[in-house]
Amino acid sequence: MRAQIFIKAAVQKMLNPLNWWRIPGVVTAIAQSIDTNIPVFLWPRLGYSLLFSAVKGFDMHSLDRTMVTNWVTPDGAQVLLPVWEKIDPLVDNLFH
Repeated sequence: MRAQIFIKAAVQKMLNPLNWWRIPGVVTAIAQSIDTNIPVFLWPRLGYSLLFSAVKGFDMHSLDRTMVTNWVTPDGAQVLLPVWEKIDPLVDNLFH
């Protein structure tokens, strides 16, 4: 959630024409800081989506404790497993 707040604030600041001269430096810094397997030709689409989300707002939803169950792996790691019967209605609401 903090990352979304930061992204929204950064994008809104960059929308101010007084800050446009900084865009090439910001893009360069971001490109040097991120390691991704997203092909370069998809970056403009990703940038548009990021800009749109920052301006219009992020659609955030949280899973509560009733939507997961505790489980311990054979190696002893404690993990949360999804309870799909409770999660599926949330996902359906997001995409329908």
